[in-house]
Amino acid sequence: MLDLQAYPELTCGLRAILYPMAPNNDNAFNPCFLTLLLTLFGVGFAIYGGITFYLTLKRPRYGDLLPSSTGMSHYIRLNSVLLQCLLMFYLESFLSIHERLADQKLLSFTIVNLGLVCVILPLHVIEVMYEPIPCDVLVLYWPFLTLLELALYFQDNYTGWRIIKSIEYDSTIQIVEALLILNSMLIFVLEYSREPTQELIAHYTETDPKKLSEPNVVQRITFSWMNELIMNSYR
Repeated sequence: MLDLQAYPELTCGLRAILYPMAPNNDNAFNPCFLTLLLTLFGVGFAIYGGITFYLTLKRPRYGDLLPSSTGMSHYIRLNSVLLQCLLMFYLESFLSIHERLADQKLLSFTIVNLGLVCVILPLHVIEVMYEPIPCDVLVLYWPFLTLLELALYFQDNYTGWRIIKSIEYDSTIQIVEALLILNSMLIFVLEYSREPTQELIAHYTETDPKKLSEPNVVQRITFSWMNELIMNSYR
């Protein structure tokens, strides 16, 4: 394993996007590349989510946040997002200001965590009262975050170019990173299949039923919304 205190020279900053792999032909990512991806991800989805949040609040609201209106699945999803926030902040607490690349690591994790708490979580709270189908930003956010978490898990547990260092024989970081991956996938499934409030369903059932069955962004990208049309064409 490579000693992190003896890093060869790394390409950092925006140029790191051109050098995704670690030097010396190591089977690992360039740490600067991963932190740059985290930063771009955090900034991009914070802006995208912030705009979506603003536009969502300008729509008419139907129902409230009581379980009788949203269903219990809404609270399961919110608790999963809250757990993700706690795990992300806990993971960031392992970063030390004394290690190399500390500024980049702290910046990237702070941006992602603030975006998660200040934008993604509030959007999860309110969307069921405003949107008949899952928000595009939320459906996209969790798969992208899962991919980054998988890369981080690989980097920290199977290479010498760790982003987050742990004390020897301490498996806490490995467990937390595994939980983050599993929880992100769970949130995606819950978000993908989520239902709006009963009042919003009743409104669109009377005014525009097609709104309730519109494909979400993943279905549009994968064309899976056409499956039913194709099956019906053979009947």
